[in-house]
Amino acid sequence: MNMQPKSIKEAILEQANDEAEKIVEEARKKAQRILKNAEEEKNKMMEAIRSKAIEEANRMVERIQSEANADAKKIMLEKKAALLAKITEEIREVIEQRKFNYAAEESIKSLLLEGLPMFSKESKLRVFVNSKDLSAAKRVLQELKPPNSVSVEAKNDMLGGVIIESSDGLLRIDSSYDTRMRNYLEAFLPDIRRILFES
Repeated sequence: MNMQPKSIKEAILEQANDEAEKIVEEARKKAQRILKNAEEEKNKMMEAIRSKAIEEANRMVERIQSEANADAKKIMLEKKAALLAKITEEIREVIEQRKFNYAAEESIKSLLLEGLPMFSKESKLRVFVNSKDLSAAKRVLQELKPPNSVSVEAKNDMLGGVIIESSDGLLRIDSSYDTRMRNYLEAFLPDIRRILFES
């Protein structure tokens, strides 16, 4: 009789053991699934973070490149403008100091013959020249003997050439070297830029 209760007890313990092992096994499998899912989730999150970081880095690189390109373009435009300003200043200096084969009377005569016919013969005129050319302009006007009453005045802020103006100021022919140089530079600026910056 004693054997029976022991067998029942053993059977109960064995069954309880089996049940416990099943529960532990089930718990272990469940834990593995949870861990696997957590690992997959972590990998997805890490990939999303990595992708976002790469996108942000790419945007930053593009922004830096764009800013660098804009800065380089600005510097290049400033350098070009400075070079063109220097060329203009050197041309002004050559004209101002008469560092070229310059026959004042011949030049003034040519410009007056070009401009005087634009005015009526009754017009009173004023002719402006650089002070260096004042006596040459007076000699040329004596030689030409225009029908108009003409006064000659020095205008030191002009490089040379002549400006002819009616006394009422309504008509003005500007054949100053300043204006001709400016018009020349504007007309040929595309060619000058191409020669300087595209060759």
